[in-house]
Amino acid sequence: MGLTNNNKLCFLMPEKSFDLDIDLEKFDSLVDHIYVSALDTDHWPVFIQHLVEVLNAKSAILRVQHLFSHEVGTWIANQANPRDESRHQDHFVKIDPSIPADQSLNTDSQVTLLGIQKSDPTDCYTVQEISLIKKLTPHLQRAIKMNRELLDLKEKVGVANKTLDRLPIGVIFVDKEARPVFVNRKYKKLSSTHQGLIIRADRLVTNSSKNTATLNKLIAKAGDFNSPRGGSLTIDNLDKSQSLNILVTPVNHKSKIESGITNNRVIAALFISTADHQHNVSLDILKGLFSFTKAESQLASALANGHSLETYADKQGISKNTVRNQLKSCFNKTGVKRQADLVKLIVSGVPTLTGEDTVYSFNLDD
Repeated sequence: MGLTNNNKLCFLMPEKSFDLDIDLEKFDSLVDHIYVSALDTDHWPVFIQHLVEVLNAKSAILRVQHLFSHEVGTWIANQANPRDESRHQDHFVKIDPSIPADQSLNTDSQVTLLGIQKSDPTDCYTVQEISLIKKLTPHLQRAIKMNRELLDLKEKVGVANKTLDRLPIGVIFVDKEARPVFVNRKYKKLSSTHQGLIIRADRLVTNSSKNTATLNKLIAKAGDFNSPRGGSLTIDNLDKSQSLNILVTPVNHKSKIESGITNNRVIAALFISTADHQHNVSLDILKGLFSFTKAESQLASALANGHSLETYADKQGISKNTVRNQLKSCFNKTGVKRQADLVKLIVSGVPTLTGEDTVYSFNLDD
């Protein structure tokens, strides 16, 4: 982290000069902008602009650069000449003398650099200005580290959410007040056809006060830090069809410390399915995993959803011998020897992780 004057390092003052008094109001304002930026990357340009104004500078550039490839990731410029920016990115980043030359560094190492330019090439920074930057530097380093950790966390959360959306059963994460914090795609589809468990006024409710009370009790038990326990509940539709099976399991019990900011903390996960649950088997995944043909993939999908060989043959308008030959080919390609083992292989593996609402049909196209 350093100041530049027309791309030349300008730490010209002795170290002891950095202990001089600085404008605390300006310092506090800049620190505030730094930590807002740590939580919200979109705020970095605001901080850079404010820094330029406080230092009476011409322009400033903040960049994140890979030490080996010299690839520049984040690039935030304020008042910089577009032509100079282009030259800086194309040429100077590769020869910047402030970049560490230690080849023993990790190949994934990155460095963050802040350059601040004065209008007059002969105008160096004052002792107070250098002192201000010197005192800001630790805050900048911490904020940038926080930024990276938060971005990593957001990426992991995004990946987790997409993964949960691919599950063939409904998933809901709730806090201690039974408020949903996350719902996956499968639950949204289930709730559109089954009114046994819905979200009303930001709360989970069932189709009866008795079931709702039971569900709340299960969630409360799951959130008991002293003895977290799960439980299950079956809810029937009003017409007694398509019963809903719910499993409540405890999560997030590594710490007993609670505060006002953790009221929405996830304490339980609900896994939801119906008794007549249909497996959304991906034909493309079956083809990719086992080299099934289209016909073999359709047969395997039908069997996974409870259809018999006879029913499948009748619906497809083909002979039972043809179906048996297709089944035998499926056995050879998967290494199983029984129909039950083939079904188990499919429904317990990745073919059902489609993330799509495409159930088997007898005339399914590619």
